[in-house]
Amino acid sequence: MEPIALNRAQRVTLARWVIRAQPELIWGEAYDLSLTAGSLRPAAEACAATSKGC
Repeated sequence: MEPIALNRAQRVTLARWVIRAQPELIWGEAYDLSLTAGSLRPAAEACAATSKGC
């Protein structure tokens, strides 16, 4: 999957939605959001699942 370019308003809207939908997460860590699967997972786990270098 390739990253999707978002403008500032889209990024802020998406960030607010994720924060409200997942209040139990530790926000000091990085996460990857899959819009196609509707899943949020730690960036390190997402990196390990891909064949691309991180």
